[in-house]
Amino acid sequence: MPVKDLREKYGNVKRTRSLLNKAIRAECAGADGVLSALDFAAQRCQTSKDWAEIYEILLSARGAMTAEIARRYDFKSETETNEQNQTP
Repeated sequence: MPVKDLREKYGNVKRTRSLLNKAIRAECAGADGVLSALDFAAQRCQTSKDWAEIYEILLSARGAMTAEIARRYDFKSETETNEQNQTP
């Protein structure tokens, strides 16, 4: 089980999103800055359209990093799961 491998490596984090964020911060270059900026933008995106656009860009970057971790640990990323769950 790949998520089990992540939990063994990064601690027994209950929420999968938190576990992925720990792995992203540890294994992807520049991830700490992206995730910190994402948190900052999330707090401000309700007050400004510019912040909402920045938030979407950072969310896309986090998605790419999540896909990289998923590839390394051989499990489906959220993007792949969402695409499979959509009906044509």
